[in-house]
Amino acid sequence: MGIYNLKRGIDMKDIKPENRLKPLDSNSLWIGNDLCIFFGPAGIGKSTFAVQLAIDVTKKTKEPVLYIDLELSELEFMQRFSSDYLGKLFYRAAPNTKELLSLDAKKITTLIRKAHNEQKIKYFIIDNMSIILDDATNYDKAKHFILEYKSLVDDNPDLSIILIGHTPKRDNAFPVTPDSLAGSKALLNFIKSAFAIMPSVQGKNIVYVEQVKARNNEIIYDEKNVLVYKREKKNNILLFTNIGTGKESDHLFTQKNITDNTERNKLIFKLKGEGKTLQEISDICAQKGMPISREGIRLVLKPKKQEKKKRLK
Repeated sequence: MGIYNLKRGIDMKDIKPENRLKPLDSNSLWIGNDLCIFFGPAGIGKSTFAVQLAIDVTKKTKEPVLYIDLELSELEFMQRFSSDYLGKLFYRAAPNTKELLSLDAKKITTLIRKAHNEQKIKYFIIDNMSIILDDATNYDKAKHFILEYKSLVDDNPDLSIILIGHTPKRDNAFPVTPDSLAGSKALLNFIKSAFAIMPSVQGKNIVYVEQVKARNNEIIYDEKNVLVYKREKKNNILLFTNIGTGKESDHLFTQKNITDNTERNKLIFKLKGEGKTLQEISDICAQKGMPISREGIRLVLKPKKQEKKKRLK
């Protein structure tokens, strides 16, 4: 048989533990010593989730995280968060408006190298990469952009970097895939891990988080076991509270998910008949333990509108 112990297929359990990368946060989303992409649609709270992730890492590692903010001014940032909440190990760097005009990947990696060499910071979050990647759909530009960061991590194995990206306008009836990230496939081709945050049919403040890629680690949160969060304010700070796990299919805007809940749908038609707005209906349903988003309410009401059109004909 020779010197090789051959077997069919590859089992993640057979990979030696020392060859796996170490998760940094409590939920094992941010993988250490790696370049990672975190993405989701506009307005869902990616920045808030990323800051919360950074704070989790500072508590777990007892080491600083540098948050490179390319979106918010200092005033806007501090209106969302407090110094007490952020803690002493959370650092933020942000260019002024003039600097943003000439900013590129090279300048950001130079900043990271300096912070790493002079201040011994190992953990970085960049929010967001669309500010410094002018055409993410161009394969060559996307490849050079992502390789700039990959080479940085390759040269400094103790570095851990998250790049925040976004999804283009998409149909929330479909599950999240690597293609859900806006831009060229080159962005995901050259990284080892990625995870996404997506809206849920179960309510406007419910989201789910799913791992999209984990080349050197086992995927824990796939479509059969997504993390589920509720957005809520605590002490005037918007936070994501983990409320468990579930199947991705239960959070998608499918006709089955919308029409199966007969009791909730009867309430929706009743409230609509009383002249309630979609937001008011969503809030009332949530209070009664039957959460549904405004988009979901539209899908509930849609069949009724179609029946009405048929009768008019």
